[in-house]
Amino acid sequence: MPSVHCCNLAGDLLAQVTPQSVRLVDAVSHSLVDEYRADKTITVARSNRNQLVVGLSGGTLLYFEVDRQRKKLVLVTEKQLDQDVACVSLKIKSPSVDGDAMDVDAAADAFTAQAGKVR
Repeated sequence: MPSVHCCNLAGDLLAQVTPQSVRLVDAVSHSLVDEYRADKTITVARSNRNQLVVGLSGGTLLYFEVDRQRKKLVLVTEKQLDQDVACVSLKIKSPSVDGDAMDVDAAADAFTAQAGKVR
């Protein structure tokens, strides 16, 4: 299965993003501990040690936080854009800080505005 993105996460976890899913793997046992199955094709992804942003075909942007204690992916917010997501960027922030979802929304809105100017 091809990978869109792979990364090391905090808490001895790994993430593998494929066109169909986001897979959370225990880095010690190499076992699959959680998986988010997308209803559309995953085209882009970016992460830091605690967070993951995924772009789906059709312009959907998903923002996840990693719950290290429960070893779970937590879908925090979903944003629908007018265009497909060409790329994503994610700055490092502490997990579960109020406003994280708003930062993702603001970045998506800014990208949409810039995309309209580039055309």
